[in-house]
Amino acid sequence: MGAGGAGLHPQPLHPRADAVLQQRAGGRRRPHHPPVERGPVGVARGAPRRDPGRDPRRSADPRAPRRALRGDQRAARDPAAGAGVDLDDGRGRGADAVLRGALPGVLRPARAPGAGHRRGGDAVSAASPESGGAKPWIGPHGKAVHWLELHLTYTCPERCQFCSEEHRMQQFKRFPVTFGRVASVLRTHASRGVTRVHLTGGEPTIHKRFIDVLALAKKLGMRTSVGTIGTMMSRPDFAARAVPLLDEALFSLHGPTAALHDHMAGRRGSFDQVTKAIRTALAIDPDFNAYVNTVVTRDNVHALPNTAALAAELGAKLIVVSNLTPEGNGFDRYEELAVPLQRLSEVLPLVPARAGTALVRFFGVPMCVLGEHQMLSNDLHWDARVTVEWASAPGKVFLDDIYTWDPGRKRVHAAPCQGCALNTVCMGVFDRYPELWSVDALRPVAREPQ
Repeated sequence: MGAGGAGLHPQPLHPRADAVLQQRAGGRRRPHHPPVERGPVGVARGAPRRDPGRDPRRSADPRAPRRALRGDQRAARDPAAGAGVDLDDGRGRGADAVLRGALPGVLRPARAPGAGHRRGGDAVSAASPESGGAKPWIGPHGKAVHWLELHLTYTCPERCQFCSEEHRMQQFKRFPVTFGRVASVLRTHASRGVTRVHLTGGEPTIHKRFIDVLALAKKLGMRTSVGTIGTMMSRPDFAARAVPLLDEALFSLHGPTAALHDHMAGRRGSFDQVTKAIRTALAIDPDFNAYVNTVVTRDNVHALPNTAALAAELGAKLIVVSNLTPEGNGFDRYEELAVPLQRLSEVLPLVPARAGTALVRFFGVPMCVLGEHQMLSNDLHWDARVTVEWASAPGKVFLDDIYTWDPGRKRVHAAPCQGCALNTVCMGVFDRYPELWSVDALRPVAREPQ
C-alpha cells in the first residue's frame, strides 16, 4: 500500500515533544535523546540514483542471531501454535527454502552500522498477552515495541503512480505469504509484547485467509488495522465479516473526484470502489474507525483541501496527508512528482480547516512547512514498530523482522535544519529532495535563550 507509516490510532502528543513544548512554555527543559545521526547530504544535485530499498537506518532485531527456520517449522516448535488454528493453507510451497536462481543478483540489504541482528530464527514461547507471559522488547531510549506491521500480500489490482511498494511487489509477487507463516508471526510477536497489528501489502484484503488472520490477531489480544484501497471492503458480504474484527481501516483516497483519484491510482473505478468501501464499513458500524490516507504529488496537491473535505464528509475520523516517499515508483518518478517545499507550505496549512471534526496528521513533511499546525506532524505521533516482510539472500527468500525506532524513513536534516529548535523531534526532508532542489523554503525555528 505504501500508506506512509503514519500512526493510525489517534494519539496524544508524543513525549518526544516535551522538551520543545516546555521550552516554549518557559518551563524547565527535560533531558531528551540526542538527534538521530542521519549522515551527510553530500550527493551532487541531480546525480543519478537507484532505489536502495528499505531505509538502512531501520535497525534489525536487537537480539542475537539464531538458525533460520522455515515459518512452518517455527510453528511446529511452538507448543501453543496448534491451539485451534490451522497453521498451513496446504500449498506447501516453502517459499523461503533454497530457490536456485529465483532472485538472481538480489542480495540481502546491508545492516546499518552498529545495528543488531535481524531475526531469522527459533520460535519464542507464544504466551498470549492476556496470559501475562508477554515481555515487551525494549529498544533505544527505552522504547517498547508494541506495533507490528505485517506485509500480507505482494499483489495489488491498482498501479498507483507513487506506490512505495512497487519494486518489492515485482520482486516477491511469486511468493505468497501463507496463513501458516502469518500465524507463526502473530504468535511470536504476541509473545514479545506486541499489542496491535497493521496489515498492509500490496492489497492485504485479497489474501484468501484475511478474515482468519484478523480472527487470530483478535484471539491474541491485538488491536487490528488494515491499509486498503477498498478492493474487498467495498463488498457488503465481505465487509460484514471483516468490520467486526477490525479496530481501524486506513482507506486510500487521493483526490476529491473520480477523474483525479483514478488518475493517481492508475485504474478506472478506483474512486467509486474506495468511497463505497468507506460508506459500507460505516453502514455496518457507524462508530467504526474509518481513516483516510492521501499521498500528495504535483498532480493532486492543488485539490488537497477538497480531498480532506470529502474525507470528512464520508465520515473519516483521521486524515493522514502523506508526502511522496522516494521508494518504489515514488523513487523512479520522484523528480517528476515530488511537490516543492514552497508549494507544500502554501497548501498544507489549509487542510485542517477543511477536515471538519477529523484529526489531521502530516507524514514526511518538515514541521516548519506546516505553519501554525506544526503539532500535527506525524513525527510527534509515532510509535516504534517491527515490520515483517519478505527479504532475500542468495538463492532464497525469507520473512524478516525489521525494527524501526524513529519515524525518519529516508529523511535527513538539511543545512537549514542544523540550528533549528525542532530538529530533535522533526525528522527533516526526504534525502532525495536536497539532492535535486534548493531547501531555501525551510524556515528553522530559533532556539530560545537558555
